[in-house]
Amino acid sequence: MFSRPTPYNREAPIRLKCIAKQVVTRAESWEMVEGLVVAKTNKVTATCALSDGKRLVLAHLKDADCVRVDEGMSYFIKNSNLISRYGEDKLFFTPSTVVYKAANVSVALELEARCYQAIHPNSKDPEEPLNGEDYYTLQGEVVKATKNGPVPIRDVSLKSKTRDLEVSLWRDAATEELTLGQPVNLSHLKWRIRDGKFNSTAYTVVQKTEVSIKKCTVEIVGVSSDAKSGVTILLTTEMDEYVLPPTVWSG
Repeated sequence: MFSRPTPYNREAPIRLKCIAKQVVTRAESWEMVEGLVVAKTNKVTATCALSDGKRLVLAHLKDADCVRVDEGMSYFIKNSNLISRYGEDKLFFTPSTVVYKAANVSVALELEARCYQAIHPNSKDPEEPLNGEDYYTLQGEVVKATKNGPVPIRDVSLKSKTRDLEVSLWRDAATEELTLGQPVNLSHLKWRIRDGKFNSTAYTVVQKTEVSIKKCTVEIVGVSSDAKSGVTILLTTEMDEYVLPPTVWSG
């Protein structure tokens, strides 16, 4: 356990190499513009997998600190806060943290691979039994997409080759506009046993593929409008729901 440094008791500078780094721009607040969720303010964060040649140290940086460490470079880091908790070592910068470029730190290939995995975890196809630890990648066509709440949440139903899948996309992942019949690839989802559905994570990527336009005729038996989001939901005789943005529907 590492104690928090004070002006009277500073830890010695730590020599670390940045093995892997991921910089992400995430939305902090949103607003509705013509029925679409648009990021209003953003923040930049970086997660770095560092090593002293013996262990993995994760650093969570934000704002201007994100550019102080580069992948593949070694450093002496002074006046930081290094905490060991639940079997993980985590490094946090303080207002007095100083970063010095240093000679290369030698890191074994096995430890390098572990560091890279911490920043870029694998995402696999769902296989029974599902668990809440692994990341899963789903592929299918969108058959339903709704959104609600002050923090964007988009509930998506996907039809895969073998079954229908329920997914909740949160925050930034929910800002992706999805259309019915759209083939999508959703990576790095977590299975939530309590809800019986998949949820997006900080690693989730929403990838849409181009599709040819298909024409079909359906009979509409009900119409519902959401005044807040501006979307219109059409109900068919088959009890299927079609969600239309205001740019498509007016009436």
